[in-house]
Amino acid sequence: MVRRWQRAVDRAGWPRTLHGRLLGLVSAVSLVTIVGLGAISVVSDSQVALEGLRQQAAAEARGVAMASLNPMLTEQLDELDTLVMRHADFPGVVSVHLLGDEGRVLSHAARDADGKVQLVFEPGGVHVPPPDEALGAQIETWRQPSPGYLVAWHPVSAGRVVGWARVEQSLAVRWRPWPWAMR
Repeated sequence: MVRRWQRAVDRAGWPRTLHGRLLGLVSAVSLVTIVGLGAISVVSDSQVALEGLRQQAAAEARGVAMASLNPMLTEQLDELDTLVMRHADFPGVVSVHLLGDEGRVLSHAARDADGKVQLVFEPGGVHVPPPDEALGAQIETWRQPSPGYLVAWHPVSAGRVVGWARVEQSLAVRWRPWPWAMR
């Protein structure tokens, strides 16, 4: 019985000495540890990057909401168009909506297939409802409607909610950790 086990070990390529076996075992444990720590690092870095994108999208929506308050109250739609065009041109932003308090689209800019920012003229009466959890509340919120995008909402408020800013951000980040880490 012992000889059969010994022959199997010999055929598998395991060293016969204790030193060789310990060296092989330590190498295997080290390899498993390195792979495990690498996986943990990737997951952690991905979570940090996603949180950064959430904060960026929320800040973008907040900026659009704050800048659009006066033009929205004075009904300067040309100023709203200029504003959404400027904000939609930021890297990673896919589209920017400015909505009235009932969700009526006041201004909308989006990137076309070539990556150029264009105003999108919606047919009259188009409504984009704010997310359920933000209705009537003066909070900012975000949600992930599809795997590649993040949508942030922020109310445009002057004592009451007069509209909503909606920013859609792409999650396709050009993240290159090695050049950054080598500096």
